[in-house]
Amino acid sequence: MSNYVNNWDLGAFKAEPSISVTSGISTCGPKNRYGSALFIEKEGFDTLWERAKLADRYDLAIMSTKGMSTVASRKLIDNLSKQGVTVFVLHDFDRSGFSILHSLSTSNHRYTYVNTPRIIDLGFRMEDVRGLQTEPVDYPGKDDPIKKLIASGATKEEANFLVDSGSKTLKNGAWRYMGKRVELNAMTSDQLLKWLKGKLAEHNVQKVIPDDETIATAYQAACEAAHLERISRVQYNNNDKIAFSPPEKLRDRIKSMINNTALSWDDALKEIAQQDPELP
Repeated sequence: MSNYVNNWDLGAFKAEPSISVTSGISTCGPKNRYGSALFIEKEGFDTLWERAKLADRYDLAIMSTKGMSTVASRKLIDNLSKQGVTVFVLHDFDRSGFSILHSLSTSNHRYTYVNTPRIIDLGFRMEDVRGLQTEPVDYPGKDDPIKKLIASGATKEEANFLVDSGSKTLKNGAWRYMGKRVELNAMTSDQLLKWLKGKLAEHNVQKVIPDDETIATAYQAACEAAHLERISRVQYNNNDKIAFSPPEKLRDRIKSMINNTALSWDDALKEIAQQDPELP
């Protein structure tokens, strides 16, 4: 994780034609590539996200941990927040889910945030699980778990749903409370995808389009790559570069091409460059 963060390209932008006829738009980190991240409490959904091209359709970074959040994940969220990236958290509707959300959102003795974490809770919350299948769960210890749930951000209604406050019993020599929980996989894959897309739309998660200067630089590289293809890999001398001026409303054309698609802004730009009538 540390190497990934340290190698982020926070300022410089490389856009160069390649003799292999593919224009090189390379990024490292969120700048010019993604503006939001999705933290998922558990692993196991990768195939579903890949099938739906979720990361590409929303220019979304996807991350997960096994169980409780780690120091490494909070360091990553700290650096993402510094760059203005919002991290959406997806979790089970249970005590662990609320604890994970709370630990990602606050400093503790293991890790202190330098930047205010840009965290948004996507759910599951009470309104998301109505009608879904629940499963029983017990809470070891004689202390009422409702207090911990509320301290972790659950509402009183949610805590009372998850824990039967009158169920404290002595079982096998230990105190336990009984309750219920709802996991993410209580939804079918199609239901979960539809629900998640609705949540992302609700928070106006959009595709990334860089500033005009970056687009112009990338357009130059894309046109040079297209030019190289048209001259069938003839030796191209950097001293003989042809200047290509960005066409009018280039940003709008890119936006119309990538909205509601898995196409990135630079792939759309390359397609436009291939069609440019000014190319020799």
